[in-house]
Amino acid sequence: MDHWPWVVFVVCSAVALAVSFSAVLLALILLSSHISLHAGISKGVQNSMEKAHGADGFLKPSVAESTSDSIRIGDPTYYYPRIQTPVVPAGYALRAFSYLLNESFLGTSLTHYMLNKNDMHVLRLLASQIHAGTLLSYPMARLGLTEMNEYNAELSRAKEAGLDHKGLLGCNMNDTHSITSHFDHLPAFYKTSRVYHIYESYRTGEDTPTKAMARLIDDLIPPLQKEYRMFQTLNREYVMTQAKTSEERWKQNKPLSILDGVPIAFKDMVLIKGFVKTNGSAARAKFDPPSVENEEVILRFKSLGAIILGTTTMTEGGVTTWGYCAHANGPFNPHGPGIDGKMTDFSDLFLKKLSEFDKYARKAYAPVRISGKLHARSPSKNECDSEDGPISSNNDNISISPHLLPYPFRSKSYKNTNKGAPRYSGGSSSGNSVAVSFGLVPITVGFDGGGSIRVPAAWSGTVGLATTFGRMETRIFSSTMIKSGPQASTVADAAIGYMAMTIPISRENSDLPALHFYTELYGHHPHPTENRESTIGSPNMGPPEAHVGNKILYFSGKNIEKPPEMYQKKKFRQLRIGVFREYFNDSDPEVKRQCWAAVDLLVKTAEESCDYDDVQLVDITIPNLAWFRLAHSSRIATEFAQEWDSVMGNKTKRSHLESNTKITLAVGGAVGALDIHSSDRLRCYLFNYMREEIFSGKYSVDVIVSPTMPSLAPEIGSGGVSEASCTEDGAESSTCYKLRKGFEGVNNLGFVVETMKFVFLANFIGLPAISVPIGYHEDSSDQLPIGLQLTGNHWMEHKLLVLGGMLQESLNNPNKNCR
Repeated sequence: MDHWPWVVFVVCSAVALAVSFSAVLLALILLSSHISLHAGISKGVQNSMEKAHGADGFLKPSVAESTSDSIRIGDPTYYYPRIQTPVVPAGYALRAFSYLLNESFLGTSLTHYMLNKNDMHVLRLLASQIHAGTLLSYPMARLGLTEMNEYNAELSRAKEAGLDHKGLLGCNMNDTHSITSHFDHLPAFYKTSRVYHIYESYRTGEDTPTKAMARLIDDLIPPLQKEYRMFQTLNREYVMTQAKTSEERWKQNKPLSILDGVPIAFKDMVLIKGFVKTNGSAARAKFDPPSVENEEVILRFKSLGAIILGTTTMTEGGVTTWGYCAHANGPFNPHGPGIDGKMTDFSDLFLKKLSEFDKYARKAYAPVRISGKLHARSPSKNECDSEDGPISSNNDNISISPHLLPYPFRSKSYKNTNKGAPRYSGGSSSGNSVAVSFGLVPITVGFDGGGSIRVPAAWSGTVGLATTFGRMETRIFSSTMIKSGPQASTVADAAIGYMAMTIPISRENSDLPALHFYTELYGHHPHPTENRESTIGSPNMGPPEAHVGNKILYFSGKNIEKPPEMYQKKKFRQLRIGVFREYFNDSDPEVKRQCWAAVDLLVKTAEESCDYDDVQLVDITIPNLAWFRLAHSSRIATEFAQEWDSVMGNKTKRSHLESNTKITLAVGGAVGALDIHSSDRLRCYLFNYMREEIFSGKYSVDVIVSPTMPSLAPEIGSGGVSEASCTEDGAESSTCYKLRKGFEGVNNLGFVVETMKFVFLANFIGLPAISVPIGYHEDSSDQLPIGLQLTGNHWMEHKLLVLGGMLQESLNNPNKNCR
């Protein structure tokens, strides 16, 4: 037994060394975070964030020292502290911190320390103050009898105007003449749709699906993919087979819909038969088999003749809003340099081929000057011919503004002198917005659990619609926050994509379940009606049928000579736009300025239309925002942790995950059951408050306006790039910043949560919201986009599309009110 003292000594020594090593490692990480506090993000972001950071690398304290009596449920005071997390730079420190949280015995203690540092106890405190209420897991709203009657009345008007599935998509119209004739009676707003102009190029014979797809796959995508990495999977044979089938239908003058032959891309988290769903992860790509079936959303687009182009790059697991995926080494913001640190100089040949893709781009193919300024008012009559006015096409009386053009065309209108690093595109549906911004596809399909559609839309300059929770069928049953929606070139394209994603499909003679989970969750309607076309499943079950609007914007007395009789009998109609001013103003000064200008323009446009008798901007308050934000962040983190638990539990698979992903999953896995229980109780409180006080009752607003993002798209900072020469032959010497090999991103959970400031509400309680590009930062040489967000009540996507279209039409054609 004499050897036991030595065994004890060795074990104790090993433990002591492990503790010492871990302590030293943690100290080095925090020291590194202090010395290079924001390595991996830009200096511009650093300046704005340092105001909130302490010298130890953590954010300044919030209410840890506050007394329980000072925090009350329903407190309308605006209070929004920053989340407190260490800012871990890219490289060895990031990998070491990930190891510390996931592999060492100190991991559990550290994750609980990080959670407690952010006052998780407040969630429990507030939940205990809710005396009447219950838990809310799935934020699905069921329309009551009165609400359903009002909804059906709007649906009937939309169908009469051709703004339902059959009308907008041109389904079952027998031939192209019928489709074109129908679209000629739609508002001019829809003529800005890139889908419409691709359709027109096919109809007139100027282009064909096989020529268009060959040009896209062979000429347009490769040079951009090399630099910006927006696509995850592309298969030329798969695309061309679909194009040939579509072309046969066009030869017979029998396209299935306006989308026949139009390329559509999908975020890499949907099942496409024959493709591996990687979720942006090397672990999934290496170990998961190809899908053996198509998801419902794929079946819907296939039924309309659309070409399934492939999948786009996304943040691994969707766990961050940065948008960068280490597995793909991208994507990057189209308004900044690509992976080699060089701004893409689009050749005339490239632009010619891109312009051949649709008539819309061809009409717009001309250098134009972009001021970045927003038209905050309608011009007077003598301003109608101002040089700042829009580009006008010679046919169809369509005006095309530079801000609606694909980025390659806009890049020729100003000298982009950006010599900085590549920029984050926003995520997690990052590749979607990059592909749309470059004009490669008019519509992509994304998923949104914490702004993942709207964040990249705002940072990359596209439209992004996150629908009501339960509106779109998905296979992501484990999430109570993720919903799907289109990311598109224009609001009109988003409306077309939305209709395609909700069109009824047959479940007979298929492997699909008789009823989708969301159909059963919603249940029966309060008054079943005959011949109702349910968006999902049974005619008398599931969410209300989708449509894209009623008379607003569409019949203003200008688009048609004589409005239909039903619109001549107009009743008093009021539009109430809600704004929480302190919340709205808590953003970058230029973002705030341009978003307010957009709100002013929207109000003025609505007032001058024939659709409203009264337009009001209503001041609202939403209580306890900071704590609802914390409840959302902790809830979505636990859902990510659960979704990836099987991968994290397999050492081999876990080794292929990004360090940043493993850190987020470790934090999510540490959230306690009591905190989740409290979050669901707070969710129920907020759900009822918004429905009973904001969208009805005290405030009764139609939509809520806010910036989409509080700041501009940041650069990838010094931790992710290295200096390189960008000198071309015969050109002046210059320096650019190339992405470092093996860059995994930077871990800054505090900034990630901050980027979700304006978007999280829609996910937490299931509301629909849309981001519309409204301008560019005037002081940035690279013309960084800014987006305005409109948030609506459950199932009211049509209101968002109507008002978003009204705003985009006003930006596109500021002279429309000239008489």
